[in-house]
Amino acid sequence: MAVRTSVFIQALAAQARVGINPDERLGAQPVELDVELELDLSVADIRAGRYVDYDAYGGWLADWLAGSPHTDLLEQLCLRIAEQTFRRMPAVKAVGIRLHKSKLRSHARRMGVSLWLAREAAPPDRDATADRMPSLAGEAS
Repeated sequence: MAVRTSVFIQALAAQARVGINPDERLGAQPVELDVELELDLSVADIRAGRYVDYDAYGGWLADWLAGSPHTDLLEQLCLRIAEQTFRRMPAVKAVGIRLHKSKLRSHARRMGVSLWLAREAAPPDRDATADRMPSLAGEAS
């Protein structure tokens, strides 16, 4: 039996250094993300209680964004998030990200970008020695 499993996080608030405007280069600004992780879990894995810890992932992602260097474009930042996710989470087959800046514009409530990237379409791993994130997958007791 085929199964498609994903976990998601909606409206994750974080701080990121992103933007091409001069004021955006001065420091971090609030951003908000929706992230969906498509998983490589079988029906047997689900029955056995295997899982991905999306709470730990959300905490890691917010910390990673806060500590990351400046990125000019939201599109570039989405790609970097996807690459880092693949490096740290082998069970993730694809990543969907909606990222927007939290500051309001007079003509829109929200502006941002979205990206959906499958692992097989991801750029080659430029940093194979990157630390893997501990304990994002596990088994329920």
